[in-house]
Amino acid sequence: MKQSKTIFGAVIFSLLLSGCGSSPSASSAVPQETDAAVSTSPSAVPSASPTAETDTVIERVNASLAKMDLNTKIEQMMVPAIRTWNGSNFTSMNDETAVLLQQYHFGGIILFAENMTNDSVQAIQLTQSLQANTTAGGGLPLFIGTDQESGNVYRLLSGTVMPSSMALAATGDPQNAYKTGQITSQELKALGFNLDYAPDMDVNTNPSNPVIGIRSYSDDSATVAEYAHQFTLGMMENNIIATGKHFPGHGDTATDSHTGLPQVNKTKAELESTDLVPFKQAVQDGTEMIMSAHIQYPQIETGTYTSIKDGSEIYLPSTLSHVMITDILRNELGFDGVITTDSLQMDAIKDNFSAADAARLAINAGVDCLLMPVDIGDASAYAQLDAYIQNIADMVNTGAISIDTINEAVTRILTLKYKRGIMDTAYGDAYTASLLNNAAAQVGTAENYAVNRTISDQAVTVLQNDSQIIPYTVPEGAKITVLTPNSQQAGICGYTFNRLTEEGAVTANATGWMISEEYGNNFQAASNAIAGSSLVIVTSIMFNGSDIDFNVSSEVYNMCVLIERAKAQGIPVVAVSTGLPYDAPLLAEADAVLCTYNWIGAPFVDANWIPTQAYSESLAGAMDVIFGKVKASGKLPVNIYSIENGSFTSAVLWPRGYAIQ
Repeated sequence: MKQSKTIFGAVIFSLLLSGCGSSPSASSAVPQETDAAVSTSPSAVPSASPTAETDTVIERVNASLAKMDLNTKIEQMMVPAIRTWNGSNFTSMNDETAVLLQQYHFGGIILFAENMTNDSVQAIQLTQSLQANTTAGGGLPLFIGTDQESGNVYRLLSGTVMPSSMALAATGDPQNAYKTGQITSQELKALGFNLDYAPDMDVNTNPSNPVIGIRSYSDDSATVAEYAHQFTLGMMENNIIATGKHFPGHGDTATDSHTGLPQVNKTKAELESTDLVPFKQAVQDGTEMIMSAHIQYPQIETGTYTSIKDGSEIYLPSTLSHVMITDILRNELGFDGVITTDSLQMDAIKDNFSAADAARLAINAGVDCLLMPVDIGDASAYAQLDAYIQNIADMVNTGAISIDTINEAVTRILTLKYKRGIMDTAYGDAYTASLLNNAAAQVGTAENYAVNRTISDQAVTVLQNDSQIIPYTVPEGAKITVLTPNSQQAGICGYTFNRLTEEGAVTANATGWMISEEYGNNFQAASNAIAGSSLVIVTSIMFNGSDIDFNVSSEVYNMCVLIERAKAQGIPVVAVSTGLPYDAPLLAEADAVLCTYNWIGAPFVDANWIPTQAYSESLAGAMDVIFGKVKASGKLPVNIYSIENGSFTSAVLWPRGYAIQ
């Protein structure tokens, strides 16, 4: 059914002003409720005024909107994923997916690691074939986005795995977040992306948080606001859309919304003093997209829904809450940009809400983009997509969803696409060729990895250094034993030791002094390797709060046993916390304790320990510190609490800002 032309000039004008509004310096814009140091931003977001260019965008958006029928408008609000097709990773276009893209005029596509290989050429060919087939079917150019947060959340397998958000804050230098935003956006742009679902703006106040952790900059709201601000500025350097997430904050949850429906019992005042601080800054920055969280806040949103899972009454999560999305984010914080849901395929939504009700509630709440609304993986997706779109259209036609609400959402989407030049890019063979010609000079370069290593070095935080065991001078013929839980950490250690030897930081025989055993796979071999060692290095990984309970995590228990066995033999031990730093108290029996805030290593290395796919320098930074290549300078960006009987206490063992330097 064709819709009559609706003019939203005033709406678009407001969007253009807010999306590029003048940003005050960070020193004045970031609320000062906490004691974290906040530095001044290197630059401000350019201001905008009602110019002829703005008027032209308004006219073009109106013209595009007027050509759309209702189904096309609904499709423009949809941003699906195609992770796999017929059971295989979807890494290149095939006839079936080409037809699907030509038939459904989606607003965007989100890509994941399943869509990537270690070849930039493949990534470019995929992103450009997505654009080509969509426009060939009469659709508008796509948002092509991904979750390139870096740290433990990255998708570009040919790119640079920059340090995690928490590692960036550990450096104490917000410029490192800015540089990370620059490099990230440079590589995304070179591969044909125009959108990044980053930065993470969650304040990680709950050490047991199972899903955010090192994706957060800090447990201090002002620190999160400042580092997210700098990352966003870096993204803008290369015209990549940044997305602040997960509104109104996922940092105080004890449940992963991928697998359950979290609930946070904060009052509105408590939310305003912590979790909302970074999002207030984001609005001032001119952040153009914000992602909602699937979290219940019963003291703020009291509306309920009968869960399809078990018939219980549940509170509407933020994604589906008019109070959260329109009343607070739009009206109180003044955000006029594009709001996207988090994935609607996450269990928090999929298990508790029918697809039609989730769509109705989300759209009426005020979101614009429906992220991953349907699971697309084979030809059965056609029937699911048809039913999904028809359900929304029926609700519009019956008045359950206002056509004005649909038009306003599509207007915001189109405005952003015009502002960022997505609508004006000449996609095609020439554009693809230009990307292919420049990719090697832009993606995963030696220059980018050099910046990566420097920041990783600066992030390393020393919490304990008994007898000044580090920096460690390797004696001739020494046996250095490294005990890691998996092969990718062993891979980055081998690569780093060879590099340190080549650089002269280590003078021992590089082929004979390093032994690495993966204690996650073979505990006994790791235990046997300790004997006769001059130094033992043990790395730990804490993924979530349950890992501190030995009854739950045998791997963490085994790691502690290895430390004890080395100490019993009189061998000095350096323990490196590579994941969440909250496991550091379990490592205190070691002579030295370091934190790197990222467990990713080198997933694939060749016979000479050279990485053959994107890898992280974070653990390499710890080795640089241990062997004296650099001096540790990182400081804790979060409080570390003591542990008793497998649980955190309220006692702070090492406070935020602590370090031995």
